[in-house]
Amino acid sequence: MPDYLDAFTWEYCSAGYAVLEHRLSQRPFRVVRAYDPDGRMTPGYAKTWTRDEWEWCVLPLNRASTFQTYRPLELGRPQLHREFAQTEPTPEGVVSFANRNGLLGFFRSVLPDHPSDTGDGAEPLTWWYREITAMRDAIALWEQHVYRVEGHRDTTDLVSAVNVALQDRVIQRVVWNENHREFDSLPLPINLVGALWLQLSWAMGRAAKYAKCPNCGRTIEKASGRLTGKRDDAVYCNDKCRIAKNNSLRSQGIALLRQGKAMKQVAATVGVELKRVRTWKAQIAARQLRGR
Repeated sequence: MPDYLDAFTWEYCSAGYAVLEHRLSQRPFRVVRAYDPDGRMTPGYAKTWTRDEWEWCVLPLNRASTFQTYRPLELGRPQLHREFAQTEPTPEGVVSFANRNGLLGFFRSVLPDHPSDTGDGAEPLTWWYREITAMRDAIALWEQHVYRVEGHRDTTDLVSAVNVALQDRVIQRVVWNENHREFDSLPLPINLVGALWLQLSWAMGRAAKYAKCPNCGRTIEKASGRLTGKRDDAVYCNDKCRIAKNNSLRSQGIALLRQGKAMKQVAATVGVELKRVRTWKAQIAARQLRGR
C-alpha cells in the first residue's frame, strides 16, 4: 500500500453507535456508490425518503459527543478490509465494527470539492449488510485465483466486482507533495468504504498473502516488506505475541517433562522442535542443581 494513504483520516464517535429505527431526511441524497431499490450497486444513485418511510439504521449514540480521528490505512494495518469482511451481518456485528472504525460514509466525502451530505449521521443497516457480503465475495474470488482453486481461473467476476465498488468512492486527485516539493496524481478514497475497497485493490495488486497469528488470532499480512514490516516467513503479528506464545509453549513443555514424559513425546505434543525440548530439559536440570 502506498505511503500516501497513511494520510487518509476518518473518525468514530467516542460515545459509540446503535441500531435504531430511524426516519431519514426528506431531502434527496446523492449516495456515493450505494444501492438502488433492487439491491444493485449503482453509482450516484439518488434516493429521496418520504415523510413516513422509516429504516433500521446505524447511527451515533450522541452526535454532540467527541469524535476521535484516526488513520484507517496507516502502515502496519493492511488487513482492515478483511476485518470488515469478517464482520457478522447483524446489528451487533455492525455496531462492533462502527464502534472501532466509524460509519462507512455512504453520505459523506472527506474531499472538500466532492458532494457530501452528512445529514443526521444515519446509515441504512441493509446497506452495511450488502457491503459486507460484497467484500466477502470479492475476497473469496481473489483467494480462489491466488491459490489456484480448480475451476476458478476466470477473473472477470472479480475484476468487475472490485472496479464497481471503487467507482465514485476513489477519485483521482492532483495534490502537492510537501516532502518532495512536487505535484502528485493520486487515487484518494473519499470515505471509509472507499478506503476499504482501495486497500483490497492494493493487496490484489501485490498478491498479498495472509495468515492468523497463532497467539491472538489476528490476521497478518505476509511478504509485503516495508508496508507491514512482516517477512514472508513471519508467524506472529508482533514481538509481544511471539514472546507470549513461546512462554506458553515453554510452560506446557516443562510441565510435561516434570511428569516424566520423553522428550520426543513432549516435542510432538507441544508442537516444537526437539532441540527446544532439550533446552527446557537443561533448564530444569540447572534449577535442580541451584536448589541443592
